[in-house]
Amino acid sequence: MKMRSISLLGLILVPMVCIVSGEAILESVCLYQKTGAYINSIVVNDLDNDGLVEIISGSSDGVISDFNFNGCSTLEWNWRWQHNVKGAVRQIIVNDLDGDGEKELIAASNANTQYVVVLDYGGNFLWSDDDTGGYAISLDIADMNSDGINNVIYGTESGNLHVLKEKNNPLCSARLENRVAYIKVSDIDNDGNPDIVALSNKFGVKADLYVFDSNGNEKIKYSIDKGIYLPSKDTVAIADIDNDNNKEILVATYTKGVLIIDSNGKLKKSLLSGSIVNSVYASDLNGDGNIEIVAGSKPYLYIFDSYGNILSRVNVSDSVNEIISSDLNNDAVDEVIFGANSFIGVLDYNGNLIVKWDAGRNLKKISLIASDLDMDNIPEIVAGLGMDKTGAGQSYLSGELRVFRVKDIAVSTTLPTSTIVALTTVPTTTESTTTIERETTTLEETTTIGKEESGGSPLFIIIISVLFIIIVAVIGFFAYKKFH
Repeated sequence: MKMRSISLLGLILVPMVCIVSGEAILESVCLYQKTGAYINSIVVNDLDNDGLVEIISGSSDGVISDFNFNGCSTLEWNWRWQHNVKGAVRQIIVNDLDGDGEKELIAASNANTQYVVVLDYGGNFLWSDDDTGGYAISLDIADMNSDGINNVIYGTESGNLHVLKEKNNPLCSARLENRVAYIKVSDIDNDGNPDIVALSNKFGVKADLYVFDSNGNEKIKYSIDKGIYLPSKDTVAIADIDNDNNKEILVATYTKGVLIIDSNGKLKKSLLSGSIVNSVYASDLNGDGNIEIVAGSKPYLYIFDSYGNILSRVNVSDSVNEIISSDLNNDAVDEVIFGANSFIGVLDYNGNLIVKWDAGRNLKKISLIASDLDMDNIPEIVAGLGMDKTGAGQSYLSGELRVFRVKDIAVSTTLPTSTIVALTTVPTTTESTTTIERETTTLEETTTIGKEESGGSPLFIIIISVLFIIIVAVIGFFAYKKFH
């Protein structure tokens, strides 16, 4: 038994993280404030094809606004144009619908008419869908019948799903049991044809995950008891988790944790079973060809590998409602950017909280996008926010559109080794289990790492790390020889 433990110590080496930059900063460089409404949706795109990206926002009072990043400052940031629709803007997408080389802006609205509104690149009204039926609350764009024309696909408050051929003319429709909170077009089974993934939900009762073919025929229906806590675009993630060329659908649920459904509609695995999970995200964060899964379940934010093993568990002391990722420091590894109830945070791949920005109040709405706005090869973070404010004895809605510039995020070099935490094994189950859990980071701890905190020269740390590995390897070798 002693021999086995010493041999393991010779093989399992401790990673040394080398910090090679200064203190991280999340600086708010642009601010647009809106009174009386939340910012519900944002998109970043070069809408007018002038080589410069714009930031477009849609708000709960029905206003769509177009902003030029180059014209922003923290003191005053004015929109280039605005357009009012008849209801709250629930989602916006930019796409060239008709293939003429000019982009359109498509908005889902919960108005009595104008369920879907289409504008040109200058914010001028082109057409709206008034008759197909129902407040539009979810939206996607795709060419569903391979005719070279992109179709508008939207889900309604009343439980209808429509694929528009053109204005007021559906290509196909489907009826779901409850409000259609999520829609995404993706080829789930790798047959070369687009599928429509849709999620309907009745809180506390049940949710249904659907997959429809391009003609609106139901291929999959998977029911989830108790449903979804706060259904949104972050409730569902679609990715090929196991590299079999078929995609899995991940759903964040109210009582079942994260459910992973395969392309045949069967439950493949569950993570965090029994937990409320607000958000789920799937992407290859470190570029190794394998998908990582990120999930928010208060008070933790988890990072799993593609097998469902926990890579990191970070105590953020809050609910996480939005998750994206982007390489913020050009080290070929994505950072995880997340929006919680009262702040925006950034984690590195190892689960260390790099930096955060406190909103100072509870955020009712949050949308995040990472995009290189100024073309300096470093992405900025765009945030659309909604919050309640109080003043003069009254409470009122408020919205903010912000751009954050990320500065001096540390480049972390982890030697190709594994963490020693325990030498015991845990039986594999469909729930997330692992023998290795990285150190928990809490928000009460320091959220930035400066040069003095890094422990000195990066070269010195690397040398010490290499010497440590050599010493441990030699000890393991002689221990092995001694007992053989």
